[in-house]
Amino acid sequence: MIVALLGLAFADPYLSLDRELEDSVLSMVSQIESDRERWKVLSQFSDTVFPSARVYYEVGLLYNQSNQFEEALKYYEASLAIDADYVSSLYDSAELLLLEGIEGREVAKERLNHIQKLDGSHWVVSYRLAQIAIEEGDAIQLKNSLKQALRSGMPTQLLIDDQEYWRQHLNDPQMSLTLEMFLLAIGQETIWRQLQTP
Repeated sequence: MIVALLGLAFADPYLSLDRELEDSVLSMVSQIESDRERWKVLSQFSDTVFPSARVYYEVGLLYNQSNQFEEALKYYEASLAIDADYVSSLYDSAELLLLEGIEGREVAKERLNHIQKLDGSHWVVSYRLAQIAIEEGDAIQLKNSLKQALRSGMPTQLLIDDQEYWRQHLNDPQMSLTLEMFLLAIGQETIWRQLQTP
């Protein structure tokens, strides 16, 4: 199979050789039904052609989209073993780890913080960190993450759209006060009132 990939590599002179090889193996792997065979082909590709974080990520994404989260996480981890800074794998694996609850939260938080260090312009990452902070009762991190999310372009409407999530944390007086002070400080008293109204 790998030899067949090399034969396809020169079909389009406008694509990079690496990208074309990745696309070819992804096309091939998408037609394989066996999880074990799919993993084997990707391992052979990594060993004989070149290791590709993107290829492992894309296959993981297919598993993620079909709700096979354990398999998806396996591929995201393989992607990160090749490139520890591959942002898509960092983010998607963090999301899956958050689904595990408290057990996965710490690793998810580390990965989201790593993305922030690489490129602090992803408001979704900051928003996720704000949600983790409120769950952990970390008022300072909550405020800082929300501030970063807004600076990075998060629409304030999202707080209204997710009001059920935020309301469930208003029973904690410290988190409630932090959220109130933050929203008032940025001129969003209306959002604060909506969050308080069941």
